Amino acid sequence: MKKIWFQLTALAITASMLLAFSACGGEEPAAGSTDPALVESAGVAPDETETPSGVEAESQTEPVSGQEPATQNGGGTDTPSTPKSPVTDNQTALTLYNNAANSVKTDKPALHKERGTEFIGFDNPSEWLAELVNKTGVIPKDDDLNFPAGTDYTDWFPPIGESWASKLTLNDLKSISCKDNGDTYTIAMTIKKSEIPTDLADYSTTPVGRGMAINSTADLKAGAEAVGTLTGCDQVYDDCTITAVIDKATGKMKSATHILNFKIYLTGTLVIPLDHFAVSLRITENYTMNY
Repeated sequence: MKKIWFQLTALAITASMLLAFSACGGEEPAAGSTDPALVESAGVAPDETETPSGVEAESQTEPVSGQEPATQNGGGTDTPSTPKSPVTDNQTALTLYNNAANSVKTDKPALHKERGTEFIGFDNPSEWLAELVNKTGVIPKDDDLNFPAGTDYTDWFPPIGESWASKLTLNDLKSISCKDNGDTYTIAMTIKKSEIPTDLADYSTTPVGRGMAINSTADLKAGAEAVGTLTGCDQVYDDCTITAVIDKATGKMKSATHILNFKIYLTGTLVIPLDHFAVSLRITENYTMNY
């Protein structure tokens, strides 16, 4: 599936407006932060300092938030009245998620996909310019699709273009939690900051690329041909989250929400010269599976 999140012709026009009114520049709108009610820290410490590319953080094996270790009953044979969850550590929770996500592509259930794109703003533009872009519909807003069972989800369920859905490791995460709901688990994760240079061919070498959809820089460059030439489309993803509900009995995914917060830095010429002109976006993808 080709994914160009904004119309580059319209972006060129707004870029021209930006230069003309740069004297009215305001502060950059916030890129949005993860809702703490959805993602609780559970043994994987927040990434206070950026981890350089290729340097792995220490693997975490702390108990997952909300899960308690089994208790002894004074040496007797009684068992607790409420069974304890088998998910007792972060790695077990992540493995459960990876298996459930990958099953979407291998088992091919019926699937409903909703996707929305929110324009956050430019780097240092005036506030009215960001509002104008939202009102004029430059950024696509909706995607509401239904797929029958048996569909090949290679190009529809992230990561796009892959036969698998998740290769996430604990080292890729800022935080992970697992909530036992009785019949289901809710697993929530925040992924570490990921930088995607224009010439990167294998997105799975980055934390976010191992479990989420990344814009194709080749598509972005191709989409610019009508109004100019893009020489650079660097992307930075930060505070991206995945929240998934998994059926206890089957281990299958019932639903998932992916929230991507990112900037695209454009270099080249789109009617006017650009020098790392940054656009901030937030994409929300909701998936519901029916096995």
